[in-house]
Amino acid sequence: GFACGLDRTVAMLGEEGIEVPVAPTAELLVFGDGVGPEPLAEVGRIARRKRRTAVDYTVRSLAAKMRSANKLGVRWVGLMNGEEAARHVVQLKEMTTGAQREVAWADLPEALA
Repeated sequence: GFACGLDRTVAMLGEEGIEVPVAPTAELLVFGDGVGPEPLAEVGRIARRKRRTAVDYTVRSLAAKMRSANKLGVRWVGLMNGEEAARHVVQLKEMTTGAQREVAWADLPEALA
């Protein structure tokens, strides 16, 4: 194992009133509705060329996945259904504005730049 006391250091900073900002783990959350894991994984790989990306493989409802995206604080969600996956497109939604547009998988890195 390895220990450096980072958790204690962060706790001590908090006791001193110093807030340690934590960056979100992902800027983009990719998920689907009726989509298998392969298309989701491929979109995740493509998006990681430009942004920190997480992929949700769960079978939860779209509403539950959107709530998860809000809790994570991601900037975008990339969502697709089976028909969109077959066409190799994803719906890219900006979480702050609600703007949504269809983006081809190959164009995703440019759209996230």
